[in-house]
Amino acid sequence: LDLRLLIHFSNGAVVTLDPNWSEIYTGEKITLRCEIHRGDTEWEYEWRKSDSALSETESEIRITEANSDHTGDYSCRGKMKQSQDHPTNWSDKVTLTVTVEMLTLEPDFSHFYVGESVTFKCNIKGNKTNMDFKFTRNGKHLQSSKDHELNLRSLTADMSGEYQCVGHHRSPSNTPERSNTVTVTVAAHRPKAKISADRKKLPEGGSLTLSCSVDGSAGWTFWFTHTTTQSQFQEIATLNYTIIHSPGIYWCGASRGNPEYFTQDSDVFRIEMSCEWSVFILFIII
Repeated sequence: LDLRLLIHFSNGAVVTLDPNWSEIYTGEKITLRCEIHRGDTEWEYEWRKSDSALSETESEIRITEANSDHTGDYSCRGKMKQSQDHPTNWSDKVTLTVTVEMLTLEPDFSHFYVGESVTFKCNIKGNKTNMDFKFTRNGKHLQSSKDHELNLRSLTADMSGEYQCVGHHRSPSNTPERSNTVTVTVAAHRPKAKISADRKKLPEGGSLTLSCSVDGSAGWTFWFTHTTTQSQFQEIATLNYTIIHSPGIYWCGASRGNPEYFTQDSDVFRIEMSCEWSVFILFIII
């Protein structure tokens, strides 16, 4: 009686994606894993992208902010750390495609305030004249039209949510194309500018720098107002304003967007001249 025991070890590696999407958009996250189902052996890993060697030696490649350079065909294999002589076969290639976001914002902010305006642009590939567009917020229908833009004027807090557009080719044989989702947050109040200074008093012959800020947002143009007993004037600045010899009362504000949106004015800031006296004692000996 001839008994033979056939033991088969899988000698292959597999590349998996997490999340399991082969097409992602710029800025998204994805992890590529090299899985080898062959016992508890400790492995050292090799990776290739489009047949070019990569420097990674771990079982995972973590992409935290994808861009077009990450597009390619990925494959991996493992080598036992104790013996480099018996690597696994190279895995089948897994294609990762990173595309430019199809739904964009103008202005390109994610945080807005009540009363501001925003335009969503659906940049789905293909002939836009032969497509119908649908915009959704949190999965609910907002607008359908032949126009690839959604204009929202005078935002309210309940307009916060996840926006998406879907392009429908008028040819019935084509499936709809869905864009990435864009999250928009609309704060329920008009922001108030904050004014600060790098020192409390304006030294004689010196200078003082004022700063204006708006918490939690970007894209502002700042202005400073100066009032004395004789006059009032404004200066436009990107962020800071340097005072050389003009004590008085100051406040600031900011604006952004088109149509222009204004913050509430900051509290007033009073600047006084500092008086520095030097005392000299002269001794006269007779």
